[in-house]
Amino acid sequence: MTKIYTKTEPLGLAVLDVFCSLEQNYREKFLYVEKNDRITVAGLGSLVAEQAPTVLPHEFSGSIRKSPIMFVAGMFDPDDSKHKNSLFRALEGSTYVLPELVLIEESGRPFVQINSTRPILDGAMETIVAKSNPCALRAQEIPFTLILDSRQEWFADVEEALRRIRAGEFHKIVLARELRVETEAVFTSAQMVANLLAARSGGTLILHEIDGVFFIGATPELLVSKQGSTITTMCLAGTTAAGESKEERAAGAAFLLGDEKNLREHAYVVDHLTRCLADACSSLEMPDNPGILALRHVQHLCTPVTGTLGEDVSIVEIRDRLHPTPALAGSPVEEAKVAIREMEGFNRGFYGGPFGFVDFEGNGEFSVAIRSGVFTRDYGYVYAGCGIVEGSDPAAEYEEIDVKLKTILSAFQTEAR
Repeated sequence: MTKIYTKTEPLGLAVLDVFCSLEQNYREKFLYVEKNDRITVAGLGSLVAEQAPTVLPHEFSGSIRKSPIMFVAGMFDPDDSKHKNSLFRALEGSTYVLPELVLIEESGRPFVQINSTRPILDGAMETIVAKSNPCALRAQEIPFTLILDSRQEWFADVEEALRRIRAGEFHKIVLARELRVETEAVFTSAQMVANLLAARSGGTLILHEIDGVFFIGATPELLVSKQGSTITTMCLAGTTAAGESKEERAAGAAFLLGDEKNLREHAYVVDHLTRCLADACSSLEMPDNPGILALRHVQHLCTPVTGTLGEDVSIVEIRDRLHPTPALAGSPVEEAKVAIREMEGFNRGFYGGPFGFVDFEGNGEFSVAIRSGVFTRDYGYVYAGCGIVEGSDPAAEYEEIDVKLKTILSAFQTEAR
């Protein structure tokens, strides 16, 4: 079995500056910038790639003992046999990747981690720092054309979903839209990262790139975070527009907190999460009622959850218990997934999948890859969805998705809109 040599040292530069300096030298790139700046993790290169979580023999060096970090990208529905678009196919492969270089920033403290299959030579860290000139990511306008989908087909899909709900097949289904984006000039993931950071959407920035094809997003939805025996997660469902003023935001929040349809959508997620975690956690804490998560373009009903795991329960096990939630699939989840395969005319690929990182000690974090898209050079596809329950209006749901798409489309713009 491959042995990993890992060396971690403090870094005197900001992680994103170093990432900007070095990213053009690597075929594979990864980013996870947590929405509250609690942690930023960037990966460059691929030293080891696996299909399943693997703790390889490893040896530490350097002034900091820090476990090797693997990046993880998962599909929404690996069992969906529908044809994926060519960009998602280009990103298929190993799910768990140990990068050659990992850049970590926790609570404002930056580190650099080198991973190798050979003992790491003296001077390796100095070489990396010498190549890492301050290179702040700069927002840059990327003119684009959004090719609209069929409104009539969407209306028909929602009506079919409502018919199946009334027939008792499921209580809720999440339907998504896929729209093509084209540009006249070539663009890069670094440009889109800069624009998403500048847009301040309130989401966790994620990136997975191989040979110029990349999946990127700014997601508000944490799936699970684990540190030791403590896990953190959230129930996120129920949406309205953010509004353009304090008064509109307050009115929108009041609407969500009192709207029976949105509260019902949210309750499906709360029930699912409680059932999934009941026998895995020795304790579980959540408020009795949801609050509001206010983002740049939308507001959501949100219930934060913390728990204490029992012995020998891994973050990967919790991820697999929770994903997909009713917020991404529907309720009951399995019945809704089957219907999504039948009804949607595209394979979701990484959209709605679990995306994050895990170290060899079992700590890590996964978010749900929404408000996202897949791109290369001068075109790509953007995705957003919404929950359909009894009482849903096709026109209102179509417009809700238009609002949600503003987050990923801000990756083409130099300011939040």
